[in-house]
Amino acid sequence: MERDIISPTTAQAEMAIPAFEGYNKNAFEEEESQPVSGPIIEQDKITSILIDSDIPVLNFLEDKLNHHCPYIAIKGKFNCPKQAKTLINTQSPDLVFFGSGFEQENYFHILNQTDNSRFETIFISEKGYLDNSALQYNFSGCLHKPIQVIQLLSLVQRVQQKILQYREYLKNKELLENFRNVRSQKDIIGIPTLDGYDFLPIEKIIYCRGMQKCTRFITSDQSDILSSYNIGEFRKLLQPFGFFSPHKSFLINLSKIRKFHKEGTLTTTDNHHIPLARRRRESFLLHIKKDLKFPIIPKI
Repeated sequence: MERDIISPTTAQAEMAIPAFEGYNKNAFEEEESQPVSGPIIEQDKITSILIDSDIPVLNFLEDKLNHHCPYIAIKGKFNCPKQAKTLINTQSPDLVFFGSGFEQENYFHILNQTDNSRFETIFISEKGYLDNSALQYNFSGCLHKPIQVIQLLSLVQRVQQKILQYREYLKNKELLENFRNVRSQKDIIGIPTLDGYDFLPIEKIIYCRGMQKCTRFITSDQSDILSSYNIGEFRKLLQPFGFFSPHKSFLINLSKIRKFHKEGTLTTTDNHHIPLARRRRESFLLHIKKDLKFPIIPKI
């Protein structure tokens, strides 16, 4: 079959995502370079599935990703696309490496049959060009056999940024929806304690602090309450009422904030200083600004 004159060459496909500018070229040129060090936060990991009929290529790809990219969590590898379909549907991976083989058009229909269409796709091609139909599957780039390590790492790091940005977008979208649908703080909450329940209006809660498996409530009437439940339970309960988690151990009433300090703290109306984690600063500002230049926190 003649090649479609508008089909992209693999060289063009490889350039679909610009070369990553932040990598250490010398480190990647050595086959035995050291893997990335330092702990990887579980929520930042990219789940991936490897599919290629060429088993040596699968093994090579798995080895290089494990060695150089600890933020990639490989959930499975398959030498038959049909076998991978079920795992794609159940695991909902972030990234799929898809070896299209010489019969590309016969492989792409497998991707159409999956229920999950949100994953990014890196194609692995044996031919000198990539069929146009590949470009509709969240195309993130193409690797040409034999796979070059430096090209693999450059492409994977670029895709990682794309996936994390999308996750942040979804998170911020959810936060905005929660803020728009905020409920009245005039409601009464029953806080479970060791000897029963303490009832008080939600608007009297200034902030909560997690203390191992318990939660301490700081209130405006100076009567602190110690609950036998962990802060995670109250985070889910109180966020719809205008509360925000600036740190994993704190939950603060946004209407009780007196000052935001750029160095990473919040001062409450009773002059307590609450840490604001760097990772949560953008979400906090999004909460209070609501796309306005000046923060306005509505009275509830």
